[in-house]
Amino acid sequence: MPGRRSAFQIKVCRQASIYVTLTDPGLAESEAVSKSYAPEATSPLPDRSRIRITNRAGRPDEIRLEGVQPGT
Repeated sequence: MPGRRSAFQIKVCRQASIYVTLTDPGLAESEAVSKSYAPEATSPLPDRSRIRITNRAGRPDEIRLEGVQPGT
C-alpha cells in the first residue's frame, strides 16, 4: 500500500534460531515467529606470518592477509 510502512524486528537468540516480528503503523506487534538455521562454519585463525600491516603515515593503514581463498 502506498504510504504504509511496516517495521520488522529481528532478535537473534542463540546460534540456532532467529525470532521475527512485524509491526504495522497503528497496530500491535505480531507474535514472534521462530526460524531455525544452521550456524556458519568457522575457519581456523590465520598464521601470523601471513598478516602484513603497513603504517602509511597521513593515509589509512593497510592490512593484508595473504593466502586466503574465497569462501563458498
